[in-house]
Amino acid sequence: MKEKLLKIKTKYGNATIKLFFNNGILVDYEPDYNECKEIAKGFNTSVEKVYQDLQEYVKKYLQSI
Repeated sequence: MKEKLLKIKTKYGNATIKLFFNNGILVDYEPDYNECKEIAKGFNTSVEKVYQDLQEYVKKYLQSI
């Protein structure tokens, strides 16, 4: 499985998303957890909230391309 990093612009600013490919097909994605922790601290919110928001944002982004 290959991993690629995608930088996206969100309401929190730029965030890194890890994309996982198997034989060239996207099979999974997840926000970078360490960045989620930093974002959460800066916005005074939970890591879980940031992580979920970023997952939703990426899901919508990927469906639009």
